[in-house]
Amino acid sequence: SETAQFLERAFDMSPHEAEAVAIKLEDTFRRFQLDAHPTYFAGLQEETIASLINANKRAELIQLAVDGLLSLIVAADKSNTILRRTTRERFLKLVALNMAESTNFDECSLNNLATTFLKEDLFDVGVTEFLSPFFQSGLLFQSDKKVFFTHPYVRSYLLASVLRENPEKAKAY
Repeated sequence: SETAQFLERAFDMSPHEAEAVAIKLEDTFRRFQLDAHPTYFAGLQEETIASLINANKRAELIQLAVDGLLSLIVAADKSNTILRRTTRERFLKLVALNMAESTNFDECSLNNLATTFLKEDLFDVGVTEFLSPFFQSGLLFQSDKKVFFTHPYVRSYLLASVLRENPEKAKAY
């Protein structure tokens, strides 16, 4: 009912139409085991919501989940240097690719990758400060000095995304 009320107000839908859309969204999120509060949709455009409802492929839902998770990381970041969601996503794509190319992606590898990334883009932020939100949010974790994604679907999505952008790496993979 909260989602229906939100859709009705935010997108000028009739009560009947908003309720139908809310039910479809609820079914979609339940099917893919994704929790969402109505406020999640506040920043989404109507076309995005429509494509979510009509999504036949899980990738669209995963993309929304990854974007939402990275947006939450940006919002919770207490750093003085504000880095956008897309910047963090670019870095995480590199992390996913390096994890795929190395069986021993560890803390040192992550720090080296972050150092190179920050220097190339001339970001004025320390490596620890840059990496901290990924670990604080639970997106990345360490075990026996190795680094992992907490959610395998995030790693898979980011890896697929970076391989789509780089056909030569995709062939090698």
